[in-house]
Amino acid sequence: MSRSANDTWERAAKELKPSLTRNVGPYLYYTARLIEAKTTIEIGIGRGFTSYALGLYAKDFKAVHHTLDWNVDKRDLVRNLNKKFDLDIKFHVGDATAFAWKIPIDLLFVDILGTKMDFMAIFALFTPHMSDKGLIVVHDYFCFENIRDAVDATYRGGPFELLTIPSDGEPRMPGAENNGPCGLAIVRRT
Repeated sequence: MSRSANDTWERAAKELKPSLTRNVGPYLYYTARLIEAKTTIEIGIGRGFTSYALGLYAKDFKAVHHTLDWNVDKRDLVRNLNKKFDLDIKFHVGDATAFAWKIPIDLLFVDILGTKMDFMAIFALFTPHMSDKGLIVVHDYFCFENIRDAVDATYRGGPFELLTIPSDGEPRMPGAENNGPCGLAIVRRT
């Protein structure tokens, strides 16, 4: 991780009070670095910790990070992140399915609460634009049946590889359907 990341990581975690475990942000940073991502997209902003992590990656490695959220109030959060940490996160307001991407996506992080059909619509829209090295990372895979069902229906079998990672010590989401870790699903083309 860059010196700027080391200098500000704990400060960002302290200020943003991530609802995700603190390891998801660094995980995304290093995953983007591993695949040498040029374009990262985050759907659903939450408190901004993953926006910070991917925005910092973009700064450190001359990439571009886009965030999408239907909540216009998240614009101020992104502006504050950009100003406070000298980032250049691109914020887009609206439903994720309203966006038409024409550029290859190297890392897509999906962290929303929605129906199975919401997730499947997002996957149908963004999957064709994933680069050859592209990864789709979905949060809360183990906690919500609708997320698990959508990921499994879309990506199990066919030309995809699906890896699921339970995250030890992760706090439970309100309304989570199980008591285990919420974890992540990671998808790539084979």
